[in-house]
Amino acid sequence: METWLLKLVHLFDKMFIRQGIDIQQMYAIVETKMLMDKRRVYVTWRQDSQSENNNHLSMILGGYFLFGVLVSIIVFVVPSFMLAMIFVHAYIVFMMGMTLITDFSSILLDTTDNQIVLPKPVNGKTLMKARQIHLVLYIFQFTGALVILPLVTIGVKYGILTGITFVFTTVLSVWLAIAFTWFIYLLFLRFSSEERVR
Repeated sequence: METWLLKLVHLFDKMFIRQGIDIQQMYAIVETKMLMDKRRVYVTWRQDSQSENNNHLSMILGGYFLFGVLVSIIVFVVPSFMLAMIFVHAYIVFMMGMTLITDFSSILLDTTDNQIVLPKPVNGKTLMKARQIHLVLYIFQFTGALVILPLVTIGVKYGILTGITFVFTTVLSVWLAIAFTWFIYLLFLRFSSEERVR
């Protein structure tokens, strides 16, 4: 999946170059981070059942996709459009919020880049842009797994225009979940250390 995601990012190469970013270094950092995501231990997995070579991220995304199947069934069965949309967006905010709170701290609060990458001949702009792109792709993967089937169901039941509108409302719901997560992290960091929060 990461291959075609990076192809989408390549569409903005000219803009990155104008900003003074070394795109070769940036993509090398992003690809490394995405590889680490696959091997990272997620809180939803038992410690005694983990294998170093397993792609845990794909398994978790598959689980989210199955949740999307259940939501699609509910959307298709519920007769009220308003009730269905309330349910779907509440589901998106809740699932993304829980995902970001439980698994996002290891990415959001990760400062190892400063010790590993910055001593190398990599400028700060390139590293910052690589981190931003990685965060966007990380969130995009989870959001896509959550809403792809509900999106198809809404488009079939209520029309293509409603489906397109649902894409924009989904983006707003994800931003709400991110804002909620930032608030929780800032609250914890206000009364605790970064290491304890992580």
